[in-house]
Amino acid sequence: MRSSTPMRLHFEGSGLDSHQMSVRELAPSLIALNKLIKSLNDDIHGDKATAQLQVKTLKPGSFGLDLLLDAGFLEQVKDLLTCNATYAFINAHEIIQIMLELFVLKRWLAGRKPDLIEEKIGKDDEHNVEITIKEEKLAVDHRTYNLYFHHPEIRDDLNSFASPLASAGVDKMQLSSTRRQFVLTRNDYQSFIADPEDKDFSENILQNVALLLKSPYFEKDKKWKVLMGDQSIFVSIEDVAFMNQVLSREETFATGDALVADIVMTQSIENNKIVTSYKVTKVLEHKNSLQQLSMLLF
Repeated sequence: MRSSTPMRLHFEGSGLDSHQMSVRELAPSLIALNKLIKSLNDDIHGDKATAQLQVKTLKPGSFGLDLLLDAGFLEQVKDLLTCNATYAFINAHEIIQIMLELFVLKRWLAGRKPDLIEEKIGKDDEHNVEITIKEEKLAVDHRTYNLYFHHPEIRDDLNSFASPLASAGVDKMQLSSTRRQFVLTRNDYQSFIADPEDKDFSENILQNVALLLKSPYFEKDKKWKVLMGDQSIFVSIEDVAFMNQVLSREETFATGDALVADIVMTQSIENNKIVTSYKVTKVLEHKNSLQQLSMLLF
């Protein structure tokens, strides 16, 4: 089953008075847009669906194109409450909405580093991420966040899409769907393509976190493997008093024991990838495996 969802790409500027635009200026933008759609579709739907961008018509005006996102659902939907046509529509619509949100996020960041990142679960199990910079906040879909910060090629494609604004005569570009639009001007271009220069990214304090021990180490500078929720992570133990008790054998451990601790989670950008590290700054409580169940129930 296939579904087509319309979009519109529009350029304005003194160099477009004749309603013509150089292929050299336009091509990188369209290629980047098509790559973004493919990346988003692969991330959201894997090999269950296909999506491709098509140029439908050229519109009179400064310079505009009508685009069509052609999406197809490849596997039969087993849930009898959902038909193929409905899923295909959701597929195409989701891709466009997340893509437009990626553009909005990059424009809002303007090369700045987030000060705080928090996951938010809202009504109807909406999974968003709230990003804070000074007094400003922006909430985006968790898929938008993951695509932007964990896939450097996405940021490159966003920059390539905006490249016509680097050309003389193109002052504004607009990408819109039937429900939302994104506008970028020449004045926004340099901040839009900017990336944070510093390696440090953000540092969040997590208090009273339950950790399930998988591989404790009784040596200095060794990271411990733990479960935090359903996530397996490595943590460094920065609580000196606690580590002294460990090294002097005053504290004994076994796999399956639990800690309640304060943690600092640090995210940094290394080689165009987000790297997350954890350190335990204060151990509040240690419970052996026999006590663990009551702690989790509590």
